[in-house]
Amino acid sequence: MTNEQFFEPSQLRFRPNEIEIADDAPFKNDKLDREPFVLAVTDLLKAIREPFVVALNAPWGSGKSTTLNLLRPELIRANITTVKFNAWEVDDATDPLVPLVAALHTHLLELKGYSPEFDRSKIDRFKTLGNSILKHGAIAAVKVATAGILDIGATAEGIAKAAGEATLKAGEGVTVDLIDNFKKERQAAEKFRNLLEELINHVRVATPDGQEFPPLVLIIDELDRCRPTFAIAMLERIKHFFSVPGLVFVLALDLEQLKASTRKVYGADLDAIEYLRRFVDLELRLPRAEAGAMIDAMLTSCGADAFFQARSKYNVLKDDRAWIIQIMKALALHFNLTPRVVQRVITRLMLVIRQTPENGYLDPVVVVFLIFLRSVDQGLTHALVGGQVHADEAMEKLRELTPGGDAFYYSYAGRLIEAHLLYAHSIHGTYVGPLIERIRALPIEDKAENERLREVGRLYDHLHHAYFSRSWIDLSDIDRRINLVTTDILEK
Repeated sequence: MTNEQFFEPSQLRFRPNEIEIADDAPFKNDKLDREPFVLAVTDLLKAIREPFVVALNAPWGSGKSTTLNLLRPELIRANITTVKFNAWEVDDATDPLVPLVAALHTHLLELKGYSPEFDRSKIDRFKTLGNSILKHGAIAAVKVATAGILDIGATAEGIAKAAGEATLKAGEGVTVDLIDNFKKERQAAEKFRNLLEELINHVRVATPDGQEFPPLVLIIDELDRCRPTFAIAMLERIKHFFSVPGLVFVLALDLEQLKASTRKVYGADLDAIEYLRRFVDLELRLPRAEAGAMIDAMLTSCGADAFFQARSKYNVLKDDRAWIIQIMKALALHFNLTPRVVQRVITRLMLVIRQTPENGYLDPVVVVFLIFLRSVDQGLTHALVGGQVHADEAMEKLRELTPGGDAFYYSYAGRLIEAHLLYAHSIHGTYVGPLIERIRALPIEDKAENERLREVGRLYDHLHHAYFSRSWIDLSDIDRRINLVTTDILEK
């Protein structure tokens, strides 16, 4: 090896770029084979005519947003009018009816090609009716809290002032005319739905054969990241005010996360999943991306290929990229890691790569494992690095600690990791030497645990042969690189 370096660390990015999605070729840069699912969803939406809510269900960080971005060009190609907004960006709104009405109102104003007989003033009337519903609902709520001293014509600014004054008068026995206010709210809601249906019928686009009219699709992303009360209120608003023919909602959410939110709002005794499914007509599970392809794409997107290419001329370093993919893939599969979690591992790996010379040891098996273990149990990580916990003890604890740990423990990746950790602990000769001798002396019999230990021993011997002049792996140095102790980069 030489001391020359041909890789420039500034080439690295610390987070994979969002894939570029072109309207004319949306799947060109999609490395995770989402096309069949997106096309199937498009075909489904083309056939819906009734009021309908589709939930795209997957844990946060599983790629729902990217899937929706891939879906949108296909919907446009199918002549399906589409409106999209990010619920998390608007969950500071007092009522989710506000962003719902605002998104539709803006889109309706921007559309061209209305028939000459269409009265465009109805678009603003739609917004006015939405405000009317909000006003009646807000006043009703304040009347309950203030013993009903507010007048139905009160301004929004006056509500807050009156609410404060009413607190002093709440005990005066003022009658609250909530029934009359409820009737007015229902009347406004009925007018709102009728007008919404009329507007949707004007903007739906005929299919090429001129016979059928696809629905208008309103896509709502990131609903599961919103504050609990907003997320639940969004579902309730959709049900009560937007259930009209020709309007289909596609919601990106995590039902498990929303279940927790629902129980926060309505209490732990509620059957939250059953309650949530009242708002959803069809639940679709996002297909899991193939882990190896996902990791490979992330490494390329982060600019790491130049680093690995520069190392390919060194025999002992040339397979580092392949080892990263193999170990990360095994961890993702056994521990059910979402793409978002894998992305975080990649981000920290990029920090380690930035500190590694082109001809220096990266130790990919150990680095990836320690980054993962750090996210699972920092105490165990520190003990392992410091030598207070030995390799076999760490693997046993991980086996018990995390779902999927037992299968991982017996996998090839689990054995390989333990062999590398043993090699790292070679500095503790009083521990590793006797252990290896004991492994070599194990009787040959059909026993899974013995076979596993023998494989760990064989892999350990292979490392000795591969590294020959390198007697051990420095876990402390790897840990320092993972935690940025030796660089001037500050972790945010």
